[in-house]
Amino acid sequence: MVLEDWHEAAFVAAATVFELALFTQLTMLLLYRKKAVKEWLRSRLSFLKYALLPLCSGKEEALVRESTYLHMRIARGVITYLAVVALFGLILGQATALMGQPFWLSIPQLWNILASGLLGLTCLVFPSILRPSTTDVLYIAFNAIPLVALFPSHCLPQDLFMSWFVIFILIRLPSIPLASCGLTVLFADASFLALTALRRRYDHFEVVDSLGLSTRDPTLLVRVDMYATVSTLAFSFIFLASMKMKAELIAGTNNLSSQLSAASSLLRLTCDAVVELDSELRFTDHSPELSAMLLHDRPGTTLKAKCFTDFMQPVDAGRAMEILGASSNRSAFSTQEITAHAFHTRLVDSCSSKLCAEVFQVKYSKLDGKSYHLLGIRDFTDIKSLAGTNAVDAFTESQDSVMSSPVQLSPRSSVGDSEPDCQPKAYLDIDTEGMVVQSASQPLMARAGTACTDLFPSPHMTMLLNQLRKEAELFAKRGEDPPMRVLSYQDMPVIFNAPHVNRITGNMQITQTRFGRFNVLLTFSRPNIRPEPEARKIPVATLEGHSEPARAKDAKALELPQPVASRGQPGLWQLSQGIREQLDRQLPRAVRRRFPPVPGSEGSRMAQDRAKDL
Repeated sequence: MVLEDWHEAAFVAAATVFELALFTQLTMLLLYRKKAVKEWLRSRLSFLKYALLPLCSGKEEALVRESTYLHMRIARGVITYLAVVALFGLILGQATALMGQPFWLSIPQLWNILASGLLGLTCLVFPSILRPSTTDVLYIAFNAIPLVALFPSHCLPQDLFMSWFVIFILIRLPSIPLASCGLTVLFADASFLALTALRRRYDHFEVVDSLGLSTRDPTLLVRVDMYATVSTLAFSFIFLASMKMKAELIAGTNNLSSQLSAASSLLRLTCDAVVELDSELRFTDHSPELSAMLLHDRPGTTLKAKCFTDFMQPVDAGRAMEILGASSNRSAFSTQEITAHAFHTRLVDSCSSKLCAEVFQVKYSKLDGKSYHLLGIRDFTDIKSLAGTNAVDAFTESQDSVMSSPVQLSPRSSVGDSEPDCQPKAYLDIDTEGMVVQSASQPLMARAGTACTDLFPSPHMTMLLNQLRKEAELFAKRGEDPPMRVLSYQDMPVIFNAPHVNRITGNMQITQTRFGRFNVLLTFSRPNIRPEPEARKIPVATLEGHSEPARAKDAKALELPQPVASRGQPGLWQLSQGIREQLDRQLPRAVRRRFPPVPGSEGSRMAQDRAKDL
C-alpha cells in the first residue's frame, strides 16, 4: 500500500510539472504571437461575420462562394456514404433473418437503419434538397436517427456501449462535414451526452456487456462520450479551417489565372510573340510567331523544350538569366507572387542576324511551387521602345552612357507626313557591307571612309544597319522591291570630331547602288562641328616657333619665281625646281625632311656635299 501511495504521489507530481510547462509554453506563445492569435480568433468567428453582416468586398464574396461550392461537393459525398452504410446494414439484417440466426441488433434499430437509408436516398434522388441552407438540418437529421436507436426502447443496457461505439465510428464522425459551423456539431454531441447521462442515472447496469467490459460503473460511458464530444468538436473546427484554406487557395489560383490571361492578351496586342518559360528558362510550348522571327530557314523546327538563352550571345544570355532568375521571398502560393519586368536584349536568329528585342516578363508560380515566366517579345530594331525608363536595364541620357544608348527610331509612312524643314541638311551614305561611310556632304566630307564603329558609338546602330541590309537582300532574293519605308531618329549619338559626341535628328532609308549593293542614306540637320585643336590646323609650310614678322619674312622669301622657258623643258618644270630650291634653303630641317630635293637640282647637290663633309 505504501508503494501504491508513492506511485500516486509521483504521478501527481509529474502531471503537475507537465501542466506547468505546458501552461508556460502557451503563455509565451500568447505573448510573442499576439497577432497570429488574433488572426486565428478572427478566422474562427468569420462565419458570424458572413451570417450577420453584409459582404463588403468582392474578395470576400468570392471566398464565400468558393467555400460554399466546396462544402456542397463534400456534403454530396457524405450523404452518398451514409446511404451506402445504411444499405450494408440492411443487407446484413436481411442475411441474418434468412439464415435464422439471432439478430445482432434489435428490430427497432433495424428500422432506424432503414429510415437513415431512405433519407440518404431521398437526397440523392432529389438533389435540390441539398442546399447551403439545409446542410445543418440534414446533419441534425442524420444524427437524430441513431440517437433514437440508443433509447431504452431500442437498445438494452448491456448493448449500450457497443451500439454507441458503432454509431460514433460509422455515423457521427463521417457526418461532421455536413455541418457548416461548430455550433451544430456541439448541439448534436450534447444530445448524445445528455442521453448517456440520463441512462446512467435511470438504467440498472448489472451485467457484463458484449465487449467483456464491466458496466457496473455507469460513469464509464459518460466519460467516453465526453471525450468523443471534444474530439468531434476539434475535428469540426479543423475541417472548417481546412476548407477555408482550400477555398482561399482556389480563389487565389483563379485570380492568378485571370491575371495571367489578361496579361497574355495585353502582351499579344503589343508584342510580336508571347511565350512561356519554365523555371529552367525553357519553352513550355512551341510559338509560331517567335519561330518565324528566329528560325527563318528551319520552318519545321519546334521551340518546345529549347532554352531561351540559346538564341542570345553569351554576354546577353548571362544578363538575361540574371534578370529572369531574380526570385522573391514571398509564398509560392500567394497571388502576390506574380511580378512584372521589362528589359532589352539582342536575339540571334538562324541566319546569325542580331535583332534588338524588348522583353516584357511576367513571373508567377503554379501549384507545383515552380516559377514560370510569361514573356512578350517585341522587335524594336527600327521602332521606339515601349518600356523606356521603366525597363530594368533602362539607359541614361548622359554622355557617359552614350556607348550603350539605343537608337530611338520611329517608322514613317511617307516623307510628306512631316512638317517642312528649311534647315540645311547633311547627308551620309553608309556602305552596309563594309560598314564604312561611302560618301558624305559638306561639312562632313572628311568623314568619307570612316568606319561605322568609329562614327556611331552605339552598337545598336551597327546592328540596325546590318538588319536593314539583310531585309533588303531578303526581298531581293524573292524578286520583290524593298518596302518604301523612311525611318526617323532623334538624338542619335555620333562622333564627328573625337572625343566630342554630337546628337543628330533626321531620317534614314535604304538605297541601292548600280552594282546591286544596298546602302543606307542618312539625312539630318547640318551639325555644328566643334573646331579641331590648333595642333591639327598647322599648315604644312608653317614655320613652328617663328614670330609674326618672321612669318611674313619667310612668306616673302617663298615667293615663287616667274616661269622661265628652258631648253627642252616647259616653264612649269623650271618653276617646280625653283620651289624645291627655295624650300631647301628656307624651311627648317623637320619640314625639309618631308620634301626631299628633286634629283639633279642644286638642293640635291648641296645635300650631297654636306653629307660628304660629315
